[in-house]
Amino acid sequence: MGVGRRAGAGEPEARAGGSYSPPDLLRACRDGALALAPSLFVEYVEAMHGRHMFQWSAGLAAVVGLVDERSDQEVAEGVDQGDPVLVELDGAGWAAVRQAGGIVRLLDIADVGDAEAVWRFVAACKVRYSLTARAV
Repeated sequence: MGVGRRAGAGEPEARAGGSYSPPDLLRACRDGALALAPSLFVEYVEAMHGRHMFQWSAGLAAVVGLVDERSDQEVAEGVDQGDPVLVELDGAGWAAVRQAGGIVRLLDIADVGDAEAVWRFVAACKVRYSLTARAV
């Protein structure tokens, strides 16, 4: 179906086997074009939650320098010996940073390794933390 005909169509066109892609479902939710779209999208999200959704091709991760020899468990359990702990935030601290819309910004600042800039940013997000709680 051409763009002109699709733009005027009320309901999204199902793929082979009667399935819709996630973007099709979102567009249908936005446009109100398919009554079942919201529940189908929620079903998709619930089914995919926690699933592996991206696979590097063989060798590509190594080529771009993204190979980490540690297991997921090792990464989750510890900090690299060379990486200083700039500040530790509890759940409430992360929630405050998130509510201020600053998680990406905080991680960018922390990536530079400037502890004072991290503390200033966290304080600006109105997070209470202790410098003695392993801030280095």
